[in-house]
Amino acid sequence: MGKCPTALKFYLHTRMNSRFVYILLALIFFGTTPLFAQNEKQVVGRVMDSTGTALLGITINLFVPGSPDTLQTVSGKAGMFAFKVKASKFTIVATAPEYTTFAQEYRFNNAYSIFQLGDIMLYPNNKLLQNVEVSVSSIVVKEDTIEYKASMFNAKEGALVEDILKKLPGLEVNKNGEITAQGKPVYKIKVNGKDFFGNDIKMATRELPANIIDKIQVIDDYGELAARTGIKTDEPVKIINLQLKKDKHNGVFGNALAGCGNNSTYQTKLSANFFSDRSQLSVYGNSNNTNNGSVITGKSGIAAASNGNMGVQSFNNGIPDGISTSYTMGTNYRVDFGKQNSFYGSYNYTRRNSNGLREQFLENIYPAVSYYNDKHMNYTNRNNNHQAFLNLELYPDSMSFLKISPEIFFTRSNNISNTDYNFYLDNVKTSEGFNRDSTGSSMPAFGISIQYNRYFKKPGRNFSASLNGNTNKSEQDTRRPGFNRIFNTQGGYSDSTQDQQVKQNNSGYDYSIYLTYTEPFLKNSYIDLTYLHDFSRSKNNRDVFVQQTGTSSFLFNDDLSEAYANRASSNRIGINYRTVKKKYNYTAGITIIPVKTAIDIEKKDSLINSKSLINFSPLARFSYAFSRSKNLSIGYRGYNRQPNYVQLLPVRDISNQQFQREGNPGLKPEFTHTVTIGYNSFNLATGSSLFSSLNFNTIQNKIVNNCILLDNSGAQLTRPENINGFYSISAFYTYSKPFQKNRYKIKYSGSINYNHDALLVNNKKEKGNNVYISQGLGFDYNYKWLEFGLEANYTMASSRNLVNANTRSDFSNWVLCNNLSMTLFKNLVIKYDYELIINNGLDASINRNVNLLNITAEKKLLKKKSLYLAFAAYNVFNQKFSLTRQVLGNSIIDSRSVQLSGYFICTLTYKWNKF
Repeated sequence: MGKCPTALKFYLHTRMNSRFVYILLALIFFGTTPLFAQNEKQVVGRVMDSTGTALLGITINLFVPGSPDTLQTVSGKAGMFAFKVKASKFTIVATAPEYTTFAQEYRFNNAYSIFQLGDIMLYPNNKLLQNVEVSVSSIVVKEDTIEYKASMFNAKEGALVEDILKKLPGLEVNKNGEITAQGKPVYKIKVNGKDFFGNDIKMATRELPANIIDKIQVIDDYGELAARTGIKTDEPVKIINLQLKKDKHNGVFGNALAGCGNNSTYQTKLSANFFSDRSQLSVYGNSNNTNNGSVITGKSGIAAASNGNMGVQSFNNGIPDGISTSYTMGTNYRVDFGKQNSFYGSYNYTRRNSNGLREQFLENIYPAVSYYNDKHMNYTNRNNNHQAFLNLELYPDSMSFLKISPEIFFTRSNNISNTDYNFYLDNVKTSEGFNRDSTGSSMPAFGISIQYNRYFKKPGRNFSASLNGNTNKSEQDTRRPGFNRIFNTQGGYSDSTQDQQVKQNNSGYDYSIYLTYTEPFLKNSYIDLTYLHDFSRSKNNRDVFVQQTGTSSFLFNDDLSEAYANRASSNRIGINYRTVKKKYNYTAGITIIPVKTAIDIEKKDSLINSKSLINFSPLARFSYAFSRSKNLSIGYRGYNRQPNYVQLLPVRDISNQQFQREGNPGLKPEFTHTVTIGYNSFNLATGSSLFSSLNFNTIQNKIVNNCILLDNSGAQLTRPENINGFYSISAFYTYSKPFQKNRYKIKYSGSINYNHDALLVNNKKEKGNNVYISQGLGFDYNYKWLEFGLEANYTMASSRNLVNANTRSDFSNWVLCNNLSMTLFKNLVIKYDYELIINNGLDASINRNVNLLNITAEKKLLKKKSLYLAFAAYNVFNQKFSLTRQVLGNSIIDSRSVQLSGYFICTLTYKWNKF
């Protein structure tokens, strides 16, 4: 048989696959792959550690039985290595001082010219650390991953994953189960590298038992392809991967719970999990009226957030607003087939009915004058959500990877709100009124992601492609009656009423194509070529009908209605130079970003408004590993953000007469420059850890709201405009040190944020400075039967709004926390957690301190301790309101919302756990 191109063999092998794969692969391989010798074969593999991280610089030896020759190479980019051999039987040996030696015999299948070894896993050589007295491997610090050894953090019997996460330095878990890692929100949780219940974090943290977890990995995730190619261009998101213990891959576990309490409160739950080496099945159902599953942001005791819109800072006490009844059900499934292929996905259904009462106190700041506004709102919300995620991972041959991930989403909601308001100027009422809103809406959406990666014969040469598409359609019907009374300086007043029906239909789609190609260049260096094309189009129809005075009929209002289409496209063309060494790696490159937006206004005469511009963005990344426990990273990137259709719609919305809004079709896209510095360290000798980061952001053509005072009643119009001058600096740090093998632990953490705002008030550019500082000190004690914790957190926020030099917003609070868990008589557990929140600087009508106390007593029944009887009392001191402060441009907003309080509940839980 003569020489045959690899592309042709690949085509013959995969020609029965889908048309998409055939076309894509044919384009990739045509004319690019060298010829193989008749009898020479290619052996390709990848070296990984136990966390799934690629290892570079690992020595690989290939031995052929009966041959005196030994082939040797070193793992390169993405941990890849390759050999050329003629023998059909050989042994691979991988060695490194920090890891145990890997050795395995292989037999070649002569039907193929390329033999894919798969991933070679290396494990830490703990013998090197046997003289270290403390927990030698409790934390491992890497470039993009921080790994925690779960068994080193003293989880008690019956603990859940969430209980361990609360103990990990650098992580915070709030009352609602939301997680932040190194100051950033965690986007999703995976189990053994696979998605688990989509983006529902609590399905993993509150359902999986802690005793099945081996390692917890906090990862800066740049996406599936970045993990395979090493090309990191986008902003990473935080995810957590739970690595199961080897002896916990086969088993059945779950729990069933039922309970009831005073004020008609109840809880029911069923969770069942069936795990094996090659498949997983989890089912879940829950119903309660105790606000379990409500969504809030922030950490226990206090929440802090920075919103890109003019440096927003907000604070609350971490308790869900309103009173909710929720119903949830879902399933997660995974099956592995073939050598490496896998199919997995999940379906979730959530129904939530919420009722609440909220009071708001606003100060709207203008030059030389400020208006005060108080609002009282009661609301009823009904929401139904369906969401399904699917993933198909295929290895068409030993050198290729294909992943197809569709997602389906459907939501339907009915929301009713009744708001009464008053406006004041110098303690004199200028206007009063009410708004009554009733809105029904539905939205189906579908998205799909297709990712392909191809390794070539030459180590380091790589091609990847991804296609992402989304489509959605929404329908919304709203009824908005309103009344407004304006008082004049002579003591009189004038009244106005309105009643609108608004029917809005929106549809749109977007897609993106991302291509990368890597070519080895010199030793341990690579040239990366990248191309990204984004396109989006939306069509929006907004029909407004106004009730005629003295009648019950509604007539179409052409001035308030609009129909238009919005198109936006951008391209990113980049070239990067990348060097990967054992101790360090760096990337330097440049990206050209042409951006184009257009609006077609379909009203009377057609008008096309088009904007085009080009951005140039350098890219730089540097990472240095001082050791396996110390890492420094520095990065810069730039990216653009398109305005949304609401910001572009050139129609004034007067449904709320006091807070009117209008879009701006002339908006340009924002362009953000970001610099990030991170340093993480873990001391093997003492067990102490330090995680820190420093960030700088500046935004060109930042989109801000121009706040325009319309009249003497305090009515305001907001219109988005582009402005320059915004930048922000933020720092995060947390230090933790254990004593006596983690029996005692102290923790110090904090963050500092400074925003220099540029904003518009009455068409004039103004400045504002916001400072946010948070500091916390904690102490934990863990012994066989006792867990005890103390924590003090101090927060200070100061806003200097230069619109009015006489106006400033200073807010501070202390959050003092104490928690205790005691196991008595081996089967009785007593727990409590207490928080005292001391607020200063809120509006005088809501400025009060908050005492929160929850107490639980749990008794283990039966000899196998599988049945639990529990009594719990929540919000014992009956604190009926949650408090919030927000600073939004020229507004300071203090809020008080009714919350579930002063209730107890008795539950019976049966747990099973067999592996």
